[in-house]
Amino acid sequence: MNHPPHHDTKHFRIFVASPSDRAEERDIVTILVEELNRTVAAEKNIHLELIKWETHVAPDMGRPQEIINRQIPPCDLFVGIMWNRFGTSTGTFDSGTEEEFNDAYERWKQTGKPRIMFYFRNTPYILNTAEEVEQVRLVLEFKGKLDKWGLTGKYTSVEDFQQKLRSHLINVLHEESDAEKEEKELIRPYFLVGYRVKSKRGAVLTKKGFFSLIVNELRKALTFDTEEVIQRILERENLGSTSCGDGAAIPHAHYMELTHNIVAMVHSDIPIEWDALDQEPARFFSMILIANRRNSISLSLQAFFNHCDKSLIFKNPGALDDPAFLEKYIELFVEKFPFFEYRGIYDIQI
Repeated sequence: MNHPPHHDTKHFRIFVASPSDRAEERDIVTILVEELNRTVAAEKNIHLELIKWETHVAPDMGRPQEIINRQIPPCDLFVGIMWNRFGTSTGTFDSGTEEEFNDAYERWKQTGKPRIMFYFRNTPYILNTAEEVEQVRLVLEFKGKLDKWGLTGKYTSVEDFQQKLRSHLINVLHEESDAEKEEKELIRPYFLVGYRVKSKRGAVLTKKGFFSLIVNELRKALTFDTEEVIQRILERENLGSTSCGDGAAIPHAHYMELTHNIVAMVHSDIPIEWDALDQEPARFFSMILIANRRNSISLSLQAFFNHCDKSLIFKNPGALDDPAFLEKYIELFVEKFPFFEYRGIYDIQI
């Protein structure tokens, strides 16, 4: 029996999306949510609420998927499930699951939420009709797109799905609980500054040289261990390039000893090799230094910068040659994140 949540319990909404043939897995999600609400979630004072269209959507007139989208509340976690069937066209997308995912993904790009966990069943299946072949083609095409954007999960049976999802949900609960504790224990002010790096002809900067340059400039206004911060940034870069392509990058790191959470926006005259997929060197950087590893603002910042880089740079060739580009970018940022203390724009001559 589930007890009603206490008034100070944290509520965490989980939305499950899948084609109609994944009924067994959908039932598993329900079972796991009920189980965790009695055990791990209860211990951490978190209440999981499972959101499904069949339980949360009332009858109405109009395009069915639009009705579902309108009535489903925002969620904290999106769980997607597919095997060999993609679903039925909604009139806007090739399936309801795709439309639900697209809505969640667009919100994630804007706000950093919901977290998205998508699972694909990886079990052989005999195709008997042309329609089944087309469904599998759509699934594979969709999975290929998601694999480019993030990390998907796979499972081989309903039992395997249950085991993996239980483990993943428990990890999510631990992260949510730890994040709440750390947010209470570790509150740091937010600091924003802009830099223009101006160079003499022939000047060259490496990644490490760039990080050293900017971090030492930040050190003039804030107190922290310069070498340790540079090392943290380089360790993150070694995991994979933070390039967004088209001359932009989002280097970032976490360091508990920071007195401030920092964003430094840098427009450089010097192109810097950044191991980008498009082979383009970087000239615009949104550097994020966050004290709390689980600070939710970190994801929101990365989502914002990724979106703005695509809007302001990718779609406007030559944008980085605009002398006022940095001011325009900062103006958008301050409008989105007004709690940052803005210190102005400074020129660095090398």
